[in-house]
Amino acid sequence: MIPAKLGPGDEVRAVSPATSLGFIPEEQRRVARERWEGLGLRCSFSKNAEVRDRFNSSPVEARVSDLHEAFADPGVKGMLTTLGGYNSNGLLDYLDYGLIGANPKVLCGFSDITALATAIYARTGLVTYSGPHFTTFGMRRGLDYTLEYFERCLMREEPFEVPPADHWSDDPWYQDQENRDLVPNAGYEVIHEGEAEGRLLGGHLGTLSLLFGTSFMPDLEGTLLLLEDDEEALPVHFDRLLQSLIHQPGFEGVRGLVIGRFQRASEMDLDTLAAIIESKRELAGLPVVAGPRERRARRVRLPRPDYPLSHGGLPMARHEPPSALREPFRKTNPALAGTPPPPGWSFGPGSGSGAGNARSARLSPCARRRRR
Repeated sequence: MIPAKLGPGDEVRAVSPATSLGFIPEEQRRVARERWEGLGLRCSFSKNAEVRDRFNSSPVEARVSDLHEAFADPGVKGMLTTLGGYNSNGLLDYLDYGLIGANPKVLCGFSDITALATAIYARTGLVTYSGPHFTTFGMRRGLDYTLEYFERCLMREEPFEVPPADHWSDDPWYQDQENRDLVPNAGYEVIHEGEAEGRLLGGHLGTLSLLFGTSFMPDLEGTLLLLEDDEEALPVHFDRLLQSLIHQPGFEGVRGLVIGRFQRASEMDLDTLAAIIESKRELAGLPVVAGPRERRARRVRLPRPDYPLSHGGLPMARHEPPSALREPFRKTNPALAGTPPPPGWSFGPGSGSGAGNARSARLSPCARRRRR
């Protein structure tokens, strides 16, 4: 089930299913509203968005009520979450999935919102989005890439490609908006070569793991998994969470992995990540790409920007390895000999609205060798 694209004049509501809007400084909210309105969208806030308890969240009843009201209101065309946090999985037993399924709308957020977005997809088939929070729009510098692909993904119909961002960041930008640490981005890293096609599913691995063994966990058959984690997850934690994911029913039907860039504090480097991947016999033969801009900034208050990716499918997403690595692999793969190389990450018709079960994501041939 694919929600309608957002358009000029549409009302998009900020909802707080995890951290309260009351936790966010007014100046950052103001900048976020101006950015939002600059896209031609009208901004509204849920009734309980600023209710704030000792956990910087709000009561379950308030958060559930706000979500139900936003889905039921015909004037609201989409929702962006305020921020991530730790407790959106507490809402899952109380949501009216019949109401949500009858009123399909854009729902965009990441981090702790993985639990909410994934559960909604599992229970209703509604494609949801791993993308910027409302507060992400409060970033003054370093947001151009996010704005461009938010608009292409959620506000336009034509196909588009997603090349690597030209920089990444892991600085506490909310403390100093002017003196940013924007690091040049070398692009994607290829761990396993291969080609696969399937529905795109995933998000924050630590949060996704909260759904393991529950009725809120989607079927993994025929999926490409998009996985990211935060500074709280050291390599040993990512390793065991990944192993737990591998133990989930249906994992044998997974067709590839896309792993986001890790925060510096996580102490994960490419060699360590590759060692973790290579230690899992279940991943042998699966295409694995690491380091796209599905990553985060420091989580103390406001996370990093992110381009939207849909839970439940993403049309024609591909990865092209570096040219120096592409040809040796192509020469040793008879199926690819003489064929033109694919483009970078590309998104076909309907992209950004997701692909449901009909459209797919694809990882194109990649090389095992890694750039240093």
